Amino acid sequence: MRSGMSVSGEESPTRIFDLVEGGCQSMMDELLPEASSLLEKKLAAAFLENRPNPQFISTLWDAYRCPSEVLPYLGWAQGVHHWSSDWSESTQRSVVANAPQVHAEKGTRQSVERVLLDLGLQAKIIEWFEADPPKPPGTFEIQVIKVLGESDELDNGNEHQIQAFVDYAKPISRKLSKISVDSTIHNNLYSASSAKLFRTIRV
Repeated sequence: MRSGMSVSGEESPTRIFDLVEGGCQSMMDELLPEASSLLEKKLAAAFLENRPNPQFISTLWDAYRCPSEVLPYLGWAQGVHHWSSDWSESTQRSVVANAPQVHAEKGTRQSVERVLLDLGLQAKIIEWFEADPPKPPGTFEIQVIKVLGESDELDNGNEHQIQAFVDYAKPISRKLSKISVDSTIHNNLYSASSAKLFRTIRV
């Protein structure tokens, strides 16, 4: 059987690609007008030599497969409202991947929970009518139960990021009144700053 020929007698996709690739130069020569300048011909040749790999292009819109350098631009294209180059790569990929769902659920409790998970935080949301005693109407609190994965220390910068994400995702009629961190969190990464972690963050 001839190399590149399928059992059915048809050319395989690999063989077809090779044929197309081999004929690209002649096709380009035919497509260029006879009066083409030397610059135009060299630009056409350069394109043929450096044209993008189709397999690489297919990854550019996939948050989990694209090169890390592309993530900020993919995040912009997906409407990510807040971005930090200080995030771990896994956090960046999660934020970008979940952006469409966040937009779809924006203004709901589920959306707030999702953005907190994107930041690597397992948290409990307590609305005013769930608190004991009840809090002022329209308010809610966030209690961080667990820090997941590669999340950074909960310093002042991260507190602002949490508030920015929550403000974007929450119902516009709700007000975040407090962020607290559960004292049962145990993570060796934070043992040196435990006194800093276990505190209430008022907003």
